[in-house]
Amino acid sequence: MNTTIIIVLITIGIASFVGVVGISIYTGIRRIKQSLIGTIFSGIANELGAKNLKLSDVDFSPESQPRSVSDMSSALIPSIAKDFPELNVRQMISACEQLLVTYLSEISTGSSTQSEDVSGSVGTLYSDGSDKAELPIRVTDAFRASLRQRIDNLKDQGKFECFSGINIHRTGIRSYEKNSGTRAITFQTALEYLHYIKQNDNVISGDRNVPSQARYNIEIIYIMDENKLAMRDSNSYGMVCQSCGAPVRTLGNKVCEFCGVSLTPVDMRLWRADRITES
Repeated sequence: MNTTIIIVLITIGIASFVGVVGISIYTGIRRIKQSLIGTIFSGIANELGAKNLKLSDVDFSPESQPRSVSDMSSALIPSIAKDFPELNVRQMISACEQLLVTYLSEISTGSSTQSEDVSGSVGTLYSDGSDKAELPIRVTDAFRASLRQRIDNLKDQGKFECFSGINIHRTGIRSYEKNSGTRAITFQTALEYLHYIKQNDNVISGDRNVPSQARYNIEIIYIMDENKLAMRDSNSYGMVCQSCGAPVRTLGNKVCEFCGVSLTPVDMRLWRADRITES
């Protein structure tokens, strides 16, 4: 067959294929426009056009919906109750929720300046722990040290981090871990708050008017065996010097081997919050 004829036939075939695809696309678009989804998006586009906005200018993320939590309570409570028959898990959940609110509030208070609209002073979590009775649950020295470091970092950078309008949605048990010397329960809490960070009177993160949804993990620990714990990295369980923050290598130490300050004896047989992290 002549080469010219072949080329012509191929060209005609491609054109026909493109035409069919084009008709199909056009038909699909027309059907979408006529559907309920198409009607909704057309309405949104018209509304945005009246305000000189585009769809790309709008954040459609479902921030108004509470975050889900990883709740394994039904599976883990029987195991916890077997190990700790007298532990009231519901009361522990309430205590952890109160602790979380206190933690976030102290970040706001601690990082504030006189020009910020935040009243009060840094409270029980930031202190050396002498007033532990005011807390719903005791915390480890590492917990306090982590909070102080966060607040100090904000101050050093001239930043103010605000948490307000805190509303707890739900809390569940995320995990229950058994180690050689400890037991650890991690609770996960979903909440809503107003959260933003200011620097030089400018909001650099978050929104001071629009609530956001968040999720936090609260880990509490219980020391079962001092001798077994002493053979591990005790710093990972919150054992640090209250003065310099250096790790305490063994629970039997009476003074810090780095700064020489007397150490507070570790409370055995007591649940304590060791860390709070955003999830």
